Amino acid sequence: MQDNHDDNQSHDDTPPYAGPMSADFGGREDGYSPFQKVYMGLMALVVLSVLSAGGWGTWRYMTHGFMSFELEALVDSIEAGDAAEAEIAANEIVELGYEADAAIPFLAEIVADPDLPNRATAAETLGRLYASSPKAVAALGEAARDPDEAMRHAALRALAQIGFPAEAALPAILEQLASGDVKSRQLAARVLGSIEYLEIEEEDALVAALEDSEPAVRAAALAALVQIDAELPEGSIARLAGFLTSRDADARADAIQALGQLGPDAAEAIPMIEVALTDESSEIRHSAAWALGNMGEEQGARAVPA
Repeated sequence: MQDNHDDNQSHDDTPPYAGPMSADFGGREDGYSPFQKVYMGLMALVVLSVLSAGGWGTWRYMTHGFMSFELEALVDSIEAGDAAEAEIAANEIVELGYEADAAIPFLAEIVADPDLPNRATAAETLGRLYASSPKAVAALGEAARDPDEAMRHAALRALAQIGFPAEAALPAILEQLASGDVKSRQLAARVLGSIEYLEIEEEDALVAALEDSEPAVRAAALAALVQIDAELPEGSIARLAGFLTSRDADARADAIQALGQLGPDAAEAIPMIEVALTDESSEIRHSAAWALGNMGEEQGARAVPA
């Protein structure tokens, strides 16, 4: 016997129910039914209620991306906490690894807000996260021009850690290379070295900085020229070796890094590098051992205590 099930089904072409926004109760002069208007009004009230309860943190979450509650709390500590709390929060953010990337736009906003107390900590955190987003680099570039010395230095250190993407901040970096602040000039030279691929204008600025009155700036500029694989002026290796006896620890650090990068080409500096194995700075001692290792197996073996 033929099954009459199909004959008994309704042939209504009305689409299946798809939720309250699909309901139609007439009155569509503006494209929405009265029911839809009520529904949207209720949703707006829900959003406003959530924002009122959660405050600025919830708004950030909704408009920028997804942060865990832990990460949001850490960002809040940098934004509004005291200096010690901000430093602890920064360390914990960095330890989160890839999860911390969600905090980058919020940290950039903190850097850009002149009224917030821990902007320098936020800038340093961006550097430690290697935050290469345009928003982060733009905020750091502006902060490199900040009237506050600590803020400028933090921003420049961060840009040096970020490396090549920092080229977007080149105008600010070049300004600082010519500024009256010694530390800013030194850090600006380091940033240029970290970018690596420079135009003639930037390379010429580094060459000019070789005549700076301060050894830390001269050492940073020469180390940057090594880093970008530029043609070095005659006598550069001897000049780098000479910085290893400078009283300025930054000059010694930049010089030893540059000599290590040059490897066997800087073999004439080996006696001075061996002296650096006893430097008061543990960082420089380690860099000296690394530099000798880069110059050949024999020199590297000599750098290891018996």
